[in-house]
Amino acid sequence: MNKIKEIRQSQNYTQAVLAKMLNTTQQTIQRWESGKTNIPSSALKDLAMVLNCPIDEILGTSDISRTLYPTVLISHLKNRDNIIAHYGGITLNLSGIKEDLDYPVDEQAAESIYRQLPNASDQYSPISWMHFESMDNYVLFINLKALKRANLYSDDHEVAPVFFNPEVYRILLDWDEVNPELANSEIAEHLDISETLVQVVKDIVKEYTEINKNWNSWEHCHYCKIYWIDEEVTSHYIDEKLYWDLSDLRMVCHDPDINPEAHLGERFIKEEMEGGYTNFLNLSKIAAIEVPAIKYWQVACQAEPDLLEIRDYSVYMPPKKEQDTD
Repeated sequence: MNKIKEIRQSQNYTQAVLAKMLNTTQQTIQRWESGKTNIPSSALKDLAMVLNCPIDEILGTSDISRTLYPTVLISHLKNRDNIIAHYGGITLNLSGIKEDLDYPVDEQAAESIYRQLPNASDQYSPISWMHFESMDNYVLFINLKALKRANLYSDDHEVAPVFFNPEVYRILLDWDEVNPELANSEIAEHLDISETLVQVVKDIVKEYTEINKNWNSWEHCHYCKIYWIDEEVTSHYIDEKLYWDLSDLRMVCHDPDINPEAHLGERFIKEEMEGGYTNFLNLSKIAAIEVPAIKYWQVACQAEPDLLEIRDYSVYMPPKKEQDTD
């Protein structure tokens, strides 16, 4: 059974108010909540935006309530132990990067960062890398040997960088497939989203482009960015081969006992290129790896379909029914 009613009530919305926000009828909301009518894909994405939560939470396929967004009111939720809320952000000052990297994070990421940054009195850490997910669609790998300063802050101290609902980033993943000059109705039909959501994404793309004239959705959503300690920045397409190496690094970050000698000697991630050659990227020379999370988990679930059953793994996990498409 879906959780539209529970989430709606936690935010003090009536069926009539929610229906108005979605440009539909109260009877339609009633049928969705009762399960008498299936929720169309485009409506699910609008519900996720309006209720400020992931689709998994609406469908009841996640045991964790990720109230990620500042407008969500969580005071009425009964099961507060299973809530992951917005925390604030983290700034990272790294060798080879002139400007600090700044990411919004939730409480789960904040706790993970605390665990992965050992105190001087802690036992020797067998891995020199840290991994966490940000709320602006990034899987981050940080070389602790290149990390000079980290500032983990709550929203009470400082406003975190802007971030959007995961569905926005999911739409951006496919945004290059449409002509933005087309009417909103045509784009909506192609991407199976509402015209309202089309306009939201158009405004976000315009904002990104104004900030960076060279910005494009394909590179932003399909390529990881590597910051090297000698100030070079390179981009690398995220495919299954690159995913496996990053997956191994992620596992070692959170469970060093998997490979207790991971800190010894040189380690490489491999990038298989067309034409039969391979790039070997030396981890010790890398300061940070910034991977678009939607693409990372899309490739992950194609490589390991069983991951689709672990709905609480990440807020960026792809919906099951969309996993057969790239």
